[in-house]
Amino acid sequence: MTRAILVFLSLALSVVNLRAQAFSILVLGISQDGGYPQANCRKACCESIRNFHTKGQYVTSLALIDSSTRNVWLIDCGPDFKEQVELLITYFDGDTFHLKGIFLSHAHIGHYLGLAQLGREVMGASDIPVYVMPRMRNFLEENGPWDQLIRLKNIRLEDLSDSTEITPCPGIAIR
Repeated sequence: MTRAILVFLSLALSVVNLRAQAFSILVLGISQDGGYPQANCRKACCESIRNFHTKGQYVTSLALIDSSTRNVWLIDCGPDFKEQVELLITYFDGDTFHLKGIFLSHAHIGHYLGLAQLGREVMGASDIPVYVMPRMRNFLEENGPWDQLIRLKNIRLEDLSDSTEITPCPGIAIR
């Protein structure tokens, strides 16, 4: 397994205290940063998807879902965010859900690129908590278009630190 997948699995498996009755985890994607097939990849693995016109795989992401409130927290927000939102709408039988926060596992593009969809040009989100480690915070604050998301209050950065537990709501704790 690649390091990125191991980090993602480590974060995903660190979700603790998930109440079985109200909460579920929905896998929104399993592929590395570029999706599958990857752009300009001519290896047999990617060509087979193109040649048979079958659906590839979305970039890695998980949704933590509180079914009782329709609240959703994402672990990672990659380039397939738009399609993954559609998966969530389907999960809720076409009804709305509430994006309550996003946890970024690390700084590969497949884990944060979808944040751009939260801006005024697309969703016009308001004050979505984005949980980040210190270096990721600096990156988002100092580089566009991410800094605009912060200035316009589409997102609000929340600090994460190694081995610290975050409780976004009663019943979910993430370390």
